[in-house]
Amino acid sequence: MDPYTYVRNLSLGRRLEQASSLRAAEPANPFNLDPDLNLAIDLGFFIQPVLAERISRFSLVGVPENSPDQITAWAAAHKNCNWALALEDSGVLALEIEPDLSLDAIAWISHRSGFEWKRTLQFYSGSHHYAFLVRPQSEFRNPGSTFPGLSLLSRGTLIIPPSTRSGLTFRYTDRQAPILEAPPSLFLPSPFHNRSVVDLASGW
Repeated sequence: MDPYTYVRNLSLGRRLEQASSLRAAEPANPFNLDPDLNLAIDLGFFIQPVLAERISRFSLVGVPENSPDQITAWAAAHKNCNWALALEDSGVLALEIEPDLSLDAIAWISHRSGFEWKRTLQFYSGSHHYAFLVRPQSEFRNPGSTFPGLSLLSRGTLIIPPSTRSGLTFRYTDRQAPILEAPPSLFLPSPFHNRSVVDLASGW
């Protein structure tokens, strides 16, 4: 890892840790923004407007920024737009969860690492849940699709609150929730790679 990336990641990690540990109430909103957008600013997320329901090179505006002034200007210029989070720049991972398929995998990860995913910052998008995790400082193995019902998003961008898709507005379930450390067991070899979906327990 080059020195610039190391220092950037260290700084992002410290900002996320401070934001999650010091916030005991709803953050101040000096820019009169949507509360979920203000939370992104409070956490130092690098975001940018999306002028469509889905991300494409034609729908993105500018480049990801964490400047309150720039984000406020975008919000005023593009009312009710969607918002894209740059995962790497923001120092976070997003765990995409399909509740009906992930019960066994979540239980195994929790047993190995004591991970309680419902405590971390998250939002719902239709039938999927997205849970944010602090990006590890060291190199890590992306498990891909080896855990049934789970996908780890570590690169690129993700549509986040406040955004709307198919008439549904995404909202964080708890704006005061911290962003938890990624559980080490998430990066271990999966015990489920030889099992099919029909072998897994359904329900949540």
